[in-house]
Amino acid sequence: MKVEIVKQEIETRIFTIRGMQVMLDRDLAYFYQVTTKALNQAVKRNILRFPEDFMFQLTTIEKIELVTNCDRLEKLKHSTALSFVFTEHGVAMLSSVLRSEAALEINISIIRTFVQFRNDIESGKILLQRLSSVADFLMLNVHASQNENTQIIIYDIQGKEVLNLPMQLTMGNYQRVIDTSKLINGNYILKIIGNGYASTGMRFVKL
Repeated sequence: MKVEIVKQEIETRIFTIRGMQVMLDRDLAYFYQVTTKALNQAVKRNILRFPEDFMFQLTTIEKIELVTNCDRLEKLKHSTALSFVFTEHGVAMLSSVLRSEAALEINISIIRTFVQFRNDIESGKILLQRLSSVADFLMLNVHASQNENTQIIIYDIQGKEVLNLPMQLTMGNYQRVIDTSKLINGNYILKIIGNGYASTGMRFVKL
């Protein structure tokens, strides 16, 4: 996997659940080039290394919400099993229990993406509230700590840029309305690009 492709894929596979940024066991297994079963078995053999702030199992409601908002997880809809998810700390611990060269190599990229996500939030430059399903308009909740010229870029699920809009940020908390009427129905990723930084991709579904 090329680094730039991997980073883009990682960003689209980080979810916010219970107020924490997490990744699904099946997605981590995909990047580590092992089966989901092998990953979870390795975790169970070392379960004391994975407290609840490192890893937890989804509830049925959480699973339904994920499937509803992410087309690629359609197969989970008919599965009776509830997936495990891993926080940044859990991902870091995984590299010590998986004996896979691919796991060691990709783990650095995954951790860096988690760190970038956290820094985007903690820096106060831009804070986007959770995005969900939208029709022809997307309401963006913005917190900006300074005046700045930025760009809103929307990508489709394959990573192709489908919308690029300039946006002037002014210091404060406010809402911006983005016209999404020209987008076809489906899953998208929104980023805000500023001077020397880019927000982590935020997912939304156009209905």
